[in-house]
Amino acid sequence: GVGIRPYLAGLLPGWSVASDVRDGRTLADGMARWRAERGTARVSAFSLFTNDAPTALGALEAAVRESAQAGCAIWATIARPPQGGTSYVRANQLLERLADELPGRVVVVPWARTVAANPGYLRDDRVHATPAGYQERARLYARAAQSCV
Repeated sequence: GVGIRPYLAGLLPGWSVASDVRDGRTLADGMARWRAERGTARVSAFSLFTNDAPTALGALEAAVRESAQAGCAIWATIARPPQGGTSYVRANQLLERLADELPGRVVVVPWARTVAANPGYLRDDRVHATPAGYQERARLYARAAQSCV
């Protein structure tokens, strides 16, 4: 979220774009902030779960379902190395399944697939994006937001 902030508003002319982003935010912290600040937004975009254990699928599903009740919710698939030997493949599959189950309410940004096809979008830590990666991620989020309307 932090890396796309400088680009996103420019990709959505005529939109009111507000951001509440912080490096290292967990799913629980991010959802608490969203609940406190969402207001009347019809579209909410999330960049969460990268800092959570990939086994916390119940928490991820609950968060996505909750966010979908308030309008169109955009979630990105996770691209990062495994944690504790567990990859994020199942989390990404869950996001895709929820988007299929809740069309028009959940839109998935295919970040994991995008960086698999363009490894140069990630820095050497294989978590954080390069400047070109952040620009592409912002474009993906903008397209997702436009598909919500």
